[in-house]
Amino acid sequence: MRDFRGKVAVITGGAGGIGRALGTRFGRAGARIVLADIEPEALAAAVSELAADGIEVTGERVDVAAADQVETLAERCFARYGRVHLLCNNAGVLPAERRALWEVSLNTWDWALGVNVKGVLHGIRSFVPRLIAQAEPSHVVNVTSHAGGLLNLDSASTYCVTKCAVGSLTEILHYQLRAISAPVRVTLWFPGPHTVPTGIYRPERVRPAHLPPEPHEPASPFRSLDDMQQWMLKTYNRTRPFVTPEEAVEGLVQGLAEDRYWVSPWTPQFERALREHQERVLGRLDPLAPDPAIL
Repeated sequence: MRDFRGKVAVITGGAGGIGRALGTRFGRAGARIVLADIEPEALAAAVSELAADGIEVTGERVDVAAADQVETLAERCFARYGRVHLLCNNAGVLPAERRALWEVSLNTWDWALGVNVKGVLHGIRSFVPRLIAQAEPSHVVNVTSHAGGLLNLDSASTYCVTKCAVGSLTEILHYQLRAISAPVRVTLWFPGPHTVPTGIYRPERVRPAHLPPEPHEPASPFRSLDDMQQWMLKTYNRTRPFVTPEEAVEGLVQGLAEDRYWVSPWTPQFERALREHQERVLGRLDPLAPDPAIL
């Protein structure tokens, strides 16, 4: 996908961070944009911002954890445009848990699994059959993370488990679409190569009321990138480098132009850690926890 002119791009988690950057980048390249998000005020602001930039954009309030809402999103997109060419399953949450995974409440597990895993699955179930039926080239981008998608952190159990599941879902989808020669391509995207500062570090704002945290579960220690950096400094005696959402999106645009399944920019330090991890797998050796500063 090199030419976005006239294409229709649907982006979940589209009201901020990576989602808004995706909408802006594709829209400026000529795509018609549908932003889907659970936060109505942020969604309205994002739609206004893109429209002021001359982009054809609509917003849909959607909780991706709810299958019926994603199905309604697909129905509205195809009713409005007749076609969808690019689906970005981007919505995600990072619960603020710094405890043993057996101490994380079932509500927190259900919340993370509902958004990060079922949200992607619902996008696949509602859009992919329609993409196949429209019989023209289209693309599905599923957003994962180096944390969980390739290496696991003991301080973010729900996030890592869900992002690992996104990798499996995406790879299986790739195999199955290839098996039927569908004109639908798939990309598994790891935004990076460094930390991307987004609203995902302030998860309480989108936590559903019916899945409240238990009293022992902490609130997020972050309200800004600086908060995160200060926590890293205090906890690990170092800070993380970061890239902006806009910089990360350029890596995806290049990957789409090259029709790549894996879009995974990383640093030499991360590649070394990944190789060491795989060598331990092949050698049947116990895994070693990676340095969180490299993720």
